Amino acid sequence: MRKPMMVLGLMVVLVVPLLAAAAAPAAQGRLIQCGGAPCYGGKGDDKIFERVGDRKDDVIATVGGARITSSQKLQELVQAQPPGTGLTVGYTRDGRSGTARVVTRKDGSGTPRIGVSVTTDQPHPFDVKIDLNEIGGPSAGLMFSLGIIDKLKPADLTGGKIIAGTGTIDDEGNVGPIGGIPQKLVGAKDAGAQLFLVPFGNCAEALRNAVPGLPMAEVATVDDALTALQTFRDGGTPKPCSVS
Repeated sequence: MRKPMMVLGLMVVLVVPLLAAAAAPAAQGRLIQCGGAPCYGGKGDDKIFERVGDRKDDVIATVGGARITSSQKLQELVQAQPPGTGLTVGYTRDGRSGTARVVTRKDGSGTPRIGVSVTTDQPHPFDVKIDLNEIGGPSAGLMFSLGIIDKLKPADLTGGKIIAGTGTIDDEGNVGPIGGIPQKLVGAKDAGAQLFLVPFGNCAEALRNAVPGLPMAEVATVDDALTALQTFRDGGTPKPCSVS
């Protein structure tokens, strides 16, 4: 039987359930796929983006030759240059590739915009349902991600061990720091955890508040966490927290 991974966002220990089902229905609005990661967007009043992202299922592939991997990446590329900059946007529509020249315009705060707003939607053919009972804030992001991966893979990520951890997660799989690390370490130890995954940005604080008998592994990305779990399952010592 698989051991649970502890989600220590609000000192709550739970098992993350995942239900594989049909693809989630599209939300209202136009669907724009950012490099395979669908994004829902609405055209702005200035209509400067009429040629790209104007239809459902348009795929925005590149901006200025850089590949779009998420809505966050799209935003970064658009805002990397001052308003009034011309951008070449590569896209796919109905299976055909094309490009469009788009000139950014500034919004009320002076930020460059291209007339659409997007939010990322998972592109996979199943629903993910997570029990958020008494969980608040973003600090459970890493452990929710690992819980989902654990459900999708036939092998047990924990190897029968009790794993705890914390940390935010972004679209690129980066793990961010959180608050309350001393309390979370104590709660994990009390709950029987055998390893605690610590965000890189929290390692210095975690070392100052180390709990005897609870090893800590430093993780900066989801891949780091998966490597740490593999090492721990195999009887090795994951990369420990460092002060640097």
